[in-house]
Amino acid sequence: MSDVSKLHDAVSGTRQSKIIIIGPGAIGILFAFHLRNEGVDVTLVNHDPSGTSLIASRTIGVSSYKDDGSVFRDVAVKCTSDPSALAETNPDYVIFAVKAYDTQEAAMEWSPIVGKDTRVISLQNGLGNLEILERSFGKDRLIAAVTSEASTLLGAGRVYHAAKGPTMLASLNRTSLESARDFAMILRRAGFESSVKENAQDMIWGKLVINSAINPLSAITGFVNGELLAHEGTRKLLCEIAAETYAIARQALSIKPSIDEIEDDEVNPSRAVLRAAETTSKNKSSMLQDLERGKRTEIDFLSGAIYRAALKRSDLNAHLNETMYRLVKSLEEHKMSVPS
Repeated sequence: MSDVSKLHDAVSGTRQSKIIIIGPGAIGILFAFHLRNEGVDVTLVNHDPSGTSLIASRTIGVSSYKDDGSVFRDVAVKCTSDPSALAETNPDYVIFAVKAYDTQEAAMEWSPIVGKDTRVISLQNGLGNLEILERSFGKDRLIAAVTSEASTLLGAGRVYHAAKGPTMLASLNRTSLESARDFAMILRRAGFESSVKENAQDMIWGKLVINSAINPLSAITGFVNGELLAHEGTRKLLCEIAAETYAIARQALSIKPSIDEIEDDEVNPSRAVLRAAETTSKNKSSMLQDLERGKRTEIDFLSGAIYRAALKRSDLNAHLNETMYRLVKSLEEHKMSVPS
């Protein structure tokens, strides 16, 4: 069966889609849960060998903002940490939902499960993931994805869905464009708001404008997203960091971050980040979750990467991103050095 006919059958309902999600974190579990509920053939891959309880239970559960997190809904899902168990799967899509610092290792370990017609999706935060996956799998099969779904990891296989948000996709060239559209349709059938954008880097930097402000500030203060809005100092910093990141993208890289605006075409990073924090007010950022667990954060791939991008231009100011980077790195080093 050709690539085109295979994917057409998958989304038209004549053949069940096969999706493998590498990384059973807050986002990986959320997407696996809703896709499995829609009848999609989903396998969760545990890249972290410490997650044996999830593999043993083969059950994931989600509580939602809709009922104040008081009710858990469970679904059975296939789980594995063994690449050989999936050698003959030939999935339609392999989604990388691992931390940015694990992308290289995960790509090497799980490359044997990627068939000749498989599309590879990066559903991750930060910069550099696409470049790593492109080296491993090529540009033609690669799809970039960013999501504003807010999810908090409560334990192995359990998450709290704190807020809904759009999931945007972009192909790196026309070869995988139709596959990106097909996957967006699969997501919509599973209850996600999803669309396909024209430019992957514009899309990724649009998410980065938001993340570069909310994530490190929440990690440093210990605030959930909404609490950042309740204090004049953190509210002001949210706006200033978002504006700085946007300026670096435009001036250092000639990238125009995609920021969805309400009624007009004016790009306003401050308004966008305040709206994002309000929409996800009950969410605990992934960076804060990492620090609380004494784990490494993705700060090197967020504020650190933005700061390094700014160094390409001597006239660019990246003081805020540099400050966030150094503060979170210090907290990270301290938290990781304290015995659990």
